Amino acid sequence: MSDCDNSDPRTDNLPSTSHDGGTLPANFASVTPAADAATEATVSLAIHQYQPFSPVDVLPSQGGGPESANRAAVRNKLLIHSLSRRAPADDQDGIASGRSDGPGENCTPGSSSAKALKIGDIPKLRGLPPKGQYTALELQIIRLKEKYPDCLLVVEVGYKYRLFGQDARAAAPILHLAQYLDRLMHTCSFPTHRFMVHVQKLVDHGFKVAHIRQTETAALKAAGDNRSAPFEREVSDIYTKGTMVVDADSSAKSKSTSSNLIMCVLEEIVSNTRVQCSFCSIQVTTGEWIYDTYDDDSVRSRTETRIHHLEPAEILFSTHVSSALKAVLNEATERSGMRQEALDFLAASPARDYVRHYVELRLEHPSAGGEQPSTTPASVELQKRLDSLSDRAVIPVCSLLKYLQQFKLDRLFSLFQFAKPFAGRGYMLLTADTLNNLELFRSADGGQEYGSLFWLLCRCRTAFGRRLLRRYLSQPLLELTSLRQRQDMIKELSLKNKSSVILDIVCAQFQHMPDLEQFLHRLYVHRSRPSEVIRMLQILTSLSNQLQSYQPTDEFDSPVLRDIFTKLIDAASELGPLLSKVNVAACEQNDKLNMFMTPGVATWFHEVAEGHNSLDQARSAFKKHLEEIRLLLKNPSLEYRVVSGIRYLIEIPASQVKKVPADWVRISATKTAHRFHTPFIIRHLKKEDCAVERLAAICENAFQMFLSEVSCKYGVLRHTVSSLAQLDVCLGLARVGVTEQWVFPEFVENKVGIIVAPNARHPVLSQLMPNYVPNDIQFEGSQKALLLTGPNMGGKSSYIRTVALMVILAQIGCPVPADGKAQFSLFDAVLTRMGASDDSMRGRSTFRRELDEASDVLHRATDRSLVILDELGRGTATFDGTAIAYVTLQWLVEQIRCVTLFVTHYPILDELTRLHPDRLISAHMACMEADEANQSVRGSNSASESTASYRVIFLYKLKPGLASRSYGLNVARLAGLPMELIENARMHSMAFEKRLLAAREQTETRFALFAETWRCQKMQLLHGVSMTNAVP
Repeated sequence: MSDCDNSDPRTDNLPSTSHDGGTLPANFASVTPAADAATEATVSLAIHQYQPFSPVDVLPSQGGGPESANRAAVRNKLLIHSLSRRAPADDQDGIASGRSDGPGENCTPGSSSAKALKIGDIPKLRGLPPKGQYTALELQIIRLKEKYPDCLLVVEVGYKYRLFGQDARAAAPILHLAQYLDRLMHTCSFPTHRFMVHVQKLVDHGFKVAHIRQTETAALKAAGDNRSAPFEREVSDIYTKGTMVVDADSSAKSKSTSSNLIMCVLEEIVSNTRVQCSFCSIQVTTGEWIYDTYDDDSVRSRTETRIHHLEPAEILFSTHVSSALKAVLNEATERSGMRQEALDFLAASPARDYVRHYVELRLEHPSAGGEQPSTTPASVELQKRLDSLSDRAVIPVCSLLKYLQQFKLDRLFSLFQFAKPFAGRGYMLLTADTLNNLELFRSADGGQEYGSLFWLLCRCRTAFGRRLLRRYLSQPLLELTSLRQRQDMIKELSLKNKSSVILDIVCAQFQHMPDLEQFLHRLYVHRSRPSEVIRMLQILTSLSNQLQSYQPTDEFDSPVLRDIFTKLIDAASELGPLLSKVNVAACEQNDKLNMFMTPGVATWFHEVAEGHNSLDQARSAFKKHLEEIRLLLKNPSLEYRVVSGIRYLIEIPASQVKKVPADWVRISATKTAHRFHTPFIIRHLKKEDCAVERLAAICENAFQMFLSEVSCKYGVLRHTVSSLAQLDVCLGLARVGVTEQWVFPEFVENKVGIIVAPNARHPVLSQLMPNYVPNDIQFEGSQKALLLTGPNMGGKSSYIRTVALMVILAQIGCPVPADGKAQFSLFDAVLTRMGASDDSMRGRSTFRRELDEASDVLHRATDRSLVILDELGRGTATFDGTAIAYVTLQWLVEQIRCVTLFVTHYPILDELTRLHPDRLISAHMACMEADEANQSVRGSNSASESTASYRVIFLYKLKPGLASRSYGLNVARLAGLPMELIENARMHSMAFEKRLLAAREQTETRFALFAETWRCQKMQLLHGVSMTNAVP
């Protein structure tokens, strides 16, 4: 589409003082340096290009005529390039804003501190028009940049999009585009059909992108009163990482797996150790709201847990953020590329008033943007939910609503009636450390999905099923009734997966099913394409009709399954009538002009029919004119041609060109034929273009009304898609259980701390390692704590992770990797402290981080929790580390009394097993020593000395008792340290061990002598005998 003052693509770039297509600036020749003949020749060519012209002038004529528009554009760029080379380097910043007019060299992505654009800052380039003589397009860019200083402006200019100034300089390297200096501005461009692809790339890099659209079309502008004025432009959409809503089938979709979730966090510091926090989040892809209020600690560990669970694409926070919270956000940004933006938060009372006013305005007055009156049940539920929020909770809700309004996504706020609290009583607590240590969603090796528990369990065939599985894994159930219902559902699907025709039908539909959840969201915010809407309706009604003939409710025993299939069957009666209102074939082609013209059915939108009649009348004139041309040229078979989008071309063989009337305009030509437009065609093309664009506007309005009607069925669609997601997840978990031969556990009521799993296996490692060694897990009765020792690399961490993963799998209703009869009680949390690394982002040493994590575990744990501590105290001196590990384990055993797995290399902790033999037992991971020189083997608890010829063989089997040594030198040998160094270390180790044993024996002798003396003194006191008279 052309962008011009007179429907021509070049006049937007002419100075604003131009008229009738523009004139050359008065001072252009005078400021042009006469350096050499080549430059002067280039300038003379440019002067020709600034002369007034008509659309016909740019077309090739029979006698040669003026040059083509493409060649002229190229020559004009050569002129600008030659002049720009003579300008100072410091003056080549394009649209100047103190070099901060967008996320460029001195403005980081996502920053909201970009300096406002000032016209007076525009640099003066020698050989270019001075300040004041800006083109109409340049002035538009200046005004828009002042209004949106923190955005990259992507401007529609005719048939392409352009970026200017530092926006172009920032975007060009990312988009792999060439940028150049055009008059006063750096610029780069790309064709219109690549818009979503390039915007997605910019958004993925953290930029905020504003889409600047032309608000009028070339045809209507040419027919209007403002035909000489520049095209009007304004911001139609703004995109960020969290608000980017692309077509569900678009190739521009990001390759990353992160979701479009926006999170808004509020903190109120009460004291140095207590912080009151709240947050609200919206999953833009699905319309799911989550909120929470909670007390946090000094390092914001609970906020970090919520960020790890939700993995937001974008996070909003107050401008007065603390350094502790900022460190957490920076760490999350470094890990996942999360975008940050600071906002000014309202206080509680103004925030509540703002939300209440918004609900009243949007829901009580449909003309203000709402589509339902405030008396509907949905609006009543929304108001109740908002009234139930605390003052601390309503602030982030208000801030997030205001943020969504910038992107025209505030329709999603009506879905807040379905908002869920983050930490409900019905879900197990999994901290951020637990998610990372157990590798639930990302493996420790590279942070990829491969190797994680999610990777193993995900047999889902739909995108919305994958999202639900992630929610299942992050929120294991605590309510026994719901847990048993889900387990019964998965168990029944396991038994009938290969014998049920109904399940075969559903699985066949899943195989090629698009992301219906995203379709539904795009429908709700009125950003759907006709093909998406019709495809969703067709899939759901087709599946519903197929299921009706099989009576699935009679085939299954699980009440959850029966309820799911009932909802799927009922969908046909609700959604079927919508399909009859549109032309399905036109919808599949995204043809809005014909989607409401159903053959044999009167259109329900009469203005569409009137628009089609007007267009038919305009086109009938061309048919009559074609008959006249056939008579004139004596060619009854002549037809109009369409070449390169140019319609109604009359193609004449080259040998008959002389017969063409003189007033015909040649449009294009080849060696064999010439193509023309008659004066009649030129006049009536504008009329037809106007009729087409008026019809397009009418059909767009009708399509929006159709979307509103379909949106009224949002509740039905939402429940139907949710049922399909639940069925997809449970079918996948059933396949895992059948394929891997896992067993369904039994749940023990009214008891705590029970885990019984014979031959338990790590669910992921057992698949990746063919010779994985299983171990029994047995915690029951009063024995709830295990002190685990053993050699390095002996399988200790694998064992404790197996226990934790078994508990999580059991409480999502999934079978577990074990043999025989498995029994579990319900656990309210899985708390872990594993690994050793510093936290430079928050200024924490390795030991400080260990203690922070241990402190968080001790504060959260209850008698129904599973606690795993791996080598606590190793980050400091031996005596301090031993003491901290000792008292921590003692506290867990004596005070909290929860199931605890405590891994250590401190043998002195075994004393606690003697103090609490009914609660704590010790065990070790067994190994053997093979003497390669003498070909002998001995057990891991052998007290004899090891030599360099011994090689440790790991058995990976749990055995009772304390390990005698850790075999650290064996790890050194495996790491490839020099043998001389290892032998030297062995000798020192033996010497240290002898000295320690000698000191221990001396201490034990002295202690025994003291105890004997004390006993004797006590006996003598009882019998009245003085110690001084005693014979030595």
